[in-house]
Amino acid sequence: MVLHHTRPNLCQKFCTANMAHFWPKGMWLSSSPDLNPLDFAVWDELERKTNKTPHPNVNALKGTIRTEWDNMAVEFLINSCRLSSTLWKLSVKLKEATLSESAHKGPAYKFC
Repeated sequence: MVLHHTRPNLCQKFCTANMAHFWPKGMWLSSSPDLNPLDFAVWDELERKTNKTPHPNVNALKGTIRTEWDNMAVEFLINSCRLSSTLWKLSVKLKEATLSESAHKGPAYKFC
């Protein structure tokens, strides 16, 4: 659901006032491939396996990618998601600590 209105902060204010566990927009983590298992684990694995041999054309490469995807171990995918979950939790704790310190005029950290 997308809300369109002329006052963009209205929704943020409402949610902050009425939802106990609402994360304001500053709390959300920036887009990071390190926190996405598809980006940091799965594509790396597919690239490693598909680049072993040259492909004469795009269709051949697509076929190899599909084959390697179909043969990817379920355990690998599960472990990648677990690691991603751990990274998310640690990132959230760091973000919370950073916001807390900023609120108390402590040191500011920059996220890459």
